[in-house]
Amino acid sequence: MFRKVEESQTLLINTQSKNLAAQNKELIKFGFGQSPFLPPKQVMDELKSAVHHKEYSSVQGDLELRQYMADFHKAHNGLTVLADDILIGPGSKILIFNTLMAFEKANVFIPTPSWVSYGPQAKLAGHNIIQLPTDFDQKWRISAESLKKASKHKLHRATILILNYPGNP
Repeated sequence: MFRKVEESQTLLINTQSKNLAAQNKELIKFGFGQSPFLPPKQVMDELKSAVHHKEYSSVQGDLELRQYMADFHKAHNGLTVLADDILIGPGSKILIFNTLMAFEKANVFIPTPSWVSYGPQAKLAGHNIIQLPTDFDQKWRISAESLKKASKHKLHRATILILNYPGNP
């Protein structure tokens, strides 16, 4: 038996955009978070210089980059973080999903509005989803009061807060 989640809203928007484009309709696509611009030249040059590598990289991400991030947080935030405690991934969606899957059962607090994937990912992981309402007047910020009120809906010991900054949307 499969777990059921609603259709991906980003894939739905992409399909609708393709259908409109096929009808020669003028549109501006905002469905996917992919940039319409090429990466900076320096990034493309670095990728070209590394193309001869044939081995897989570390599942945690490139050690040199993880060490750079650890040093950055020490210098800029005063945080002592080990490179082994840092994960580098191809995007936040897979990193969030992997984090959710690391827990057997958890309460997942999701500020709303939020990106459309967070709820379905938490559902696929079998977690208890708890929405934290936000609004324009509060600048889309969660409050201690909203966390306290939402905590009444906790079902599990573990709790995860998905807090995306800058907010998405």
